[in-house]
Amino acid sequence: MVEISEEEEDVSKKNNNKSSSESKFKYVFIPCDETQPIEEKILDIPPGRDMECLLDALKTHFLESGLQSMEDTSVTKDQQNAKLKEQLEKQSGQKIDDEMLKVAANMQMVQPVALLPGGTKNNFIHVNMYVDDKGISKGLRLNKRASDFTQLVNMPNHVAGDAFVARIFDDEKSDFKRIDFSLDELRSDAKWVEEAIQLNTERRQNLGNAQEKISKMGGSLNTESGMASFGDAEGGLGSMMTENYQAPPTEADLNQEIAVEGTKTSYPYTWMQDEEEVVLIANVPGDVEKNSISLKFGPGQNKIDLSCAKIQPNTIVSAEETLFQDIVPGDSSWSLVKQKDGTKNLEVTLVKAKEKLRWLCFTLMRSGEEQKKK
Repeated sequence: MVEISEEEEDVSKKNNNKSSSESKFKYVFIPCDETQPIEEKILDIPPGRDMECLLDALKTHFLESGLQSMEDTSVTKDQQNAKLKEQLEKQSGQKIDDEMLKVAANMQMVQPVALLPGGTKNNFIHVNMYVDDKGISKGLRLNKRASDFTQLVNMPNHVAGDAFVARIFDDEKSDFKRIDFSLDELRSDAKWVEEAIQLNTERRQNLGNAQEKISKMGGSLNTESGMASFGDAEGGLGSMMTENYQAPPTEADLNQEIAVEGTKTSYPYTWMQDEEEVVLIANVPGDVEKNSISLKFGPGQNKIDLSCAKIQPNTIVSAEETLFQDIVPGDSSWSLVKQKDGTKNLEVTLVKAKEKLRWLCFTLMRSGEEQKKK
C-alpha cells in the first residue's frame, strides 16, 4: 500500500456550474478510530457551490480533528513540519525553503481517491473516498476500515486519518452533480462494488500489458505519468508519451482477451473457482515428481511463488505478482494428478479469505484463462 497520491478535484474549472436540483446529499463517514461507528451524513448544498461544498466541509473537519487522529500525540509541530518538508522535497525533487514550507503547512487540502472510476461504461458516475492529503506526514493513524475497503475494490491505499465516501456525476464537459451515497451501500456485495472491482482490475491488467510491451522494446513505463522512456548506446531515443497508456476499451470481453494474450508461454496454467476456493491447474510432464515442485506463500496473504523445475519457463506464478484477493495460506494445498495421456496436472487449491467473492482474474497484472468448474 502507498500513500494517497490522487490530485484534488479541480474546483476552479467548474465554479460556474449551476446548483444541483437537490439541495442536499448523503455521504458516509469512516472514522479512523475503530471504536466509533461508521456514519451516514447529510450536507446542504449552497446555491452555486455543488463542487466546493463537500471539500470545504472536509477541510474544516481535517483541520479540527488532526490531533485526535494522530498515532503519537506527543509529536511536535516542528517534527510534523520536518516530515512534511522531507515528503515535499522527495515528491518535487527541489529544495523546500522555510517560506515555502510555511505555506504548505498551513494549507489544508482534500485528496479524492477513485474507488469507482466514472466513464462511458457507467454514465460518468464516480464513487470517491476523500482523505486528508497530508495524513501520513501529519502522523495520523491508519484507518484500517477505509484501507480494507480500497483493497476490496482493487485500489489498495494506505489511508491515514478519517475518510469519507461520496458519489458524483461528472462527465468533465457539462454538468457536475452530487448524488446520494448511503450507509447501506458500503458493503462488499453492493452492485457498485462489483462494478468497481471489474473496472479497476481491467485498468491494472491494461497497465500490465503496456509495461510488458514497452519492456520488450527496451524501454520502461512510468506508471505515474504514463511516460515511456527508451534508450540505446548512442544516448537514447528520449522520452515519448505512449498513446496506449489509457483506460482500456469499453467492452469487458476485449479487455479479458488482452489480459489473457501471451499467457500460453509466460504463464502455462488455467484456473477455476467456486465460492470458497480457487484452483490453479498446470499441465506438466509425466516424469515430474513432488520434489520438482516449489510453492511458497507470501509476503502477505495475496502472493504465492510457484515453480516447477521440469518445465520451461520454470516459474508458473511469481511472488512479484499479486493475487486478485487474499487467501488463507494455512488451508491451501497442492497435488499432482495423473492424466490419461501420461502427463500430470499440478493442482494448487487456494482457499479464499473472503468467501463468495468472485475473482475476476487470478493475478492483477496478467492472468491465466479461467475455466468453468465442473
